[in-house]
Amino acid sequence: MVPAAAGAEPPPKQAQPAPSPTARLIESTPSAVITVEQAAAGFTTVLRARTPCGATDDDVVLDLTQVLQNALTPQHGPSARASGTRSLRQKLSDRLREGRLTPACLSELEARLDDLDTALRHD
Repeated sequence: MVPAAAGAEPPPKQAQPAPSPTARLIESTPSAVITVEQAAAGFTTVLRARTPCGATDDDVVLDLTQVLQNALTPQHGPSARASGTRSLRQKLSDRLREGRLTPACLSELEARLDDLDTALRHD
């Protein structure tokens, strides 16, 4: 073993990899808070989109849109909002069971309902 010289520099430290531009953006951007209106618009957009809900009948689209509106404008206070989203989820399940909603459409609409539930909690 060779003794280190008195004035020798310590070995260089391993450089840490620089974060990617995307990682830096995510870290520097405050988390986006979606509003109830944005979440409702997202649900409606997916419902009316050609993919994955393009095969959905117009009467089902109208029915689900009306249930959504009822969920957003409760007649009996804030607790009715929560029950409104539950009723909308139940309506989606019913339409799937009837064969009037595709599984892909159901999945996308449930994701939008998750956004709506989050927005309602922050509202």
